[in-house]
Amino acid sequence: MFDQMVTAGFLSADDRQKLIFSDSLSAIQQFMTSYIPPQVRTYDEDQPSNS
Repeated sequence: MFDQMVTAGFLSADDRQKLIFSDSLSAIQQFMTSYIPPQVRTYDEDQPSNS
């Protein structure tokens, strides 16, 4: 499902790589220790909104 979201453009490939689904606790632990969170999006207050 998440790979389909990337294909459809709802999820970036970079963000998809920040998800793991595994039955292996050692794989999950390795993922957690090397995890780098994505940068939080910021919005320029000087630009007018589109709403």
